[in-house]
Amino acid sequence: MKGVLDRFEKNLAVILIEENNEEITLERNKLPDYSVPGIWFDLAYSPQYGYRIIAVNVAATEEKSSANAMLLENLQKHKKGSKFKRE
Repeated sequence: MKGVLDRFEKNLAVILIEENNEEITLERNKLPDYSVPGIWFDLAYSPQYGYRIIAVNVAATEEKSSANAMLLENLQKHKKGSKFKRE
């Protein structure tokens, strides 16, 4: 299963698991050193140990990153000025 690193909260990493609509926390030091929000992981689950990271899912990270960049670009293209005046 796949999960994305959503954010850090102090010493915890919050990971969203897409397949289960679940949010888990792992100790920040259990992540690879280069982990930043938006990176995708392949995860494994066992009742005895809970969730653990198997590997970084490079393909999913790149795919989601480029999709987000395209959405942002489209939003900026169609951006209209505000109807409100600034004082």
